[in-house]
Amino acid sequence: MPSVPALTGPLRLEVVEGPDAGLAVPLRGTIEIGTGSAAGVHLRDRHVEEAHARVSPDGDGAVVEDLGRPGGTFVNDAELHAPTLIRPGDTIQVGATVLELREAAAPATVPAAPALASPGKDVAYLSADVLEQDPIPGELEELLDEQTKTKARVAPIAIFTLVVFAVLLFLATSKI
Repeated sequence: MPSVPALTGPLRLEVVEGPDAGLAVPLRGTIEIGTGSAAGVHLRDRHVEEAHARVSPDGDGAVVEDLGRPGGTFVNDAELHAPTLIRPGDTIQVGATVLELREAAAPATVPAAPALASPGKDVAYLSADVLEQDPIPGELEELLDEQTKTKARVAPIAIFTLVVFAVLLFLATSKI
């Protein structure tokens, strides 16, 4: 996980979802979001272009512009079609990465670690004497794989035979 740099500007862009979650970049001037080496917010997201979007500070917010192909940048889950003004708390999505515009004084979000697997439990097996008494109950026996396969093979033949008898019966009783 990338380290979160110390912030001194009034606003910052913070990656809240995606491969670079936790990365925060102060918004001191116009910066580009992308995978290129010149990007101010350099992402490791394979769905992001070299120069994907541009963010410029504007008063107490910022203006977001899409630099790539249409449909590549979203602001608050809406596709970006023109430069759009955003405020702290608004989100920008490029590829699989979601960035949030935040005030520099707001605490940085540290991505939560994945939950640990629960400790294993001992499996309670049936004793041999119980299995000898009733190895497979009657209800379970009909679900055995070999019986299910046999029923699956016989069912179409039975239906076909039933249809043939119904057609023969109809022909025998109808007046031609």
